[in-house]
Amino acid sequence: MPKYYDRDTKVAYVQQIDEGKLKASQAARDLGVAEQTIYNWIKELRTDPKAGCRISKEARKGKQ
Repeated sequence: MPKYYDRDTKVAYVQQIDEGKLKASQAARDLGVAEQTIYNWIKELRTDPKAGCRISKEARKGKQ
């Protein structure tokens, strides 16, 4: 059964990754999801202005 995480959880993890406090691989392990799922969240939140998540220029270039 797929795991579902609400938008607030996704934003919180992506912000921690963007700030360099957490790596995508560790977030994936913590949440029990594939690392690709985390990268999908990052991509989703970059393109969604309602996400309330500020992604740095480095993160936009793929430097997590």
